[in-house]
Amino acid sequence: MFHNDYFQKDGFDSSGRIHYYNKNGERLLRRDIRVLTWGDDGLMVFDRIFAEKDYKVEEHYLSPLYLVNDFWTKNRIDFCSGSLRESFTPAQKKFREISCPSFWASIENSLLFQFVWGRTKGLIYLPAGKRNAPPYWKNCRLDMLAVRVEEQYGIAGDVVYQVGFYVAPEKARVRSNARVKRANFFRAGRHGRKKYRRT
Repeated sequence: MFHNDYFQKDGFDSSGRIHYYNKNGERLLRRDIRVLTWGDDGLMVFDRIFAEKDYKVEEHYLSPLYLVNDFWTKNRIDFCSGSLRESFTPAQKKFREISCPSFWASIENSLLFQFVWGRTKGLIYLPAGKRNAPPYWKNCRLDMLAVRVEEQYGIAGDVVYQVGFYVAPEKARVRSNARVKRANFFRAGRHGRKKYRRT
């Protein structure tokens, strides 16, 4: 429907809306997404989906991050979330869905994913187990860190999904006492829209 970009002092603020339709051309879902830089290295991502009609949603994954687990990362990813510590390599014979016990996850102490709004659980790590990327990505193995959405039913006007998360180098973790205030980012930018310049 639309896509807006604004410059910030130290980065950008990008937002937009997507409409999803069924095969008869009826609008089923409305999705609002906003991505903005936060601090020196991080990104805040806000993702919210509304129902336009009564609905049923099957269990699935949203807001995925794809993580290279191949030659370029020495065929190993060290993963942690709260008390959980796991290492994933292509040599493993069995691959299973890993449920994260905390609202944050860290990859090899170099990448942080942290919920800041809308959810505190549901973060899942899914090892690839085989080469699954397209040829132009050299057909490498891509593990996935994503949010699991349970099967649900609802009516028009319901919020089907909403989440705000922070992605950054692990050193840049967001303080937990700042979590609630992040909801304001769906309505206005950090310094107010009047200070942004449209591109």
